[in-house]
Amino acid sequence: MAVPLVTATAPARAELPGRIVDTPEANVDARTRFKVRVTAFQPVYPDTPDTPPKLEVALTITAVALPGNEVRAQASARKSATASENRMSIVTKELDQLLLAATREALQQLAPKVAAR
Repeated sequence: MAVPLVTATAPARAELPGRIVDTPEANVDARTRFKVRVTAFQPVYPDTPDTPPKLEVALTITAVALPGNEVRAQASARKSATASENRMSIVTKELDQLLLAATREALQQLAPKVAAR
């Protein structure tokens, strides 16, 4: 599953200030590329479809050194919560919030490993 660039970049800027280059206009050679793999992103309806679902999000971020494509570090995060309501707009919004929280958590795990190099 592809993660929108904004979803992946905004938390990366917060957790790795001064280290994120996401536009060619910056005219800076990147030393690390982040590969994001979303392994879970879904509502799970346990018993009946009219109750709020459990929301599940999981991802792995791999920091790859450039050039050379050597894996420098990897971090995973998993988040789950029960949706506050059983409405599609609420479920979608809360899934997005969980994805952002999981992304931040994985980046916090990676930050010391990436910044040290």
